[in-house]
Amino acid sequence: MNKTCHIAKLCNEIQEIMENHLQTKFEKAI
Repeated sequence: MNKTCHIAKLCNEIQEIMENHLQTKFEKAI
């Protein structure tokens, strides 16, 4: 469980990257 907590920062960064990808996908779709 400590490892997951330690990687929490990476998870947050991945979430931001995924959100950016979704935004670009929507922009391309329009």
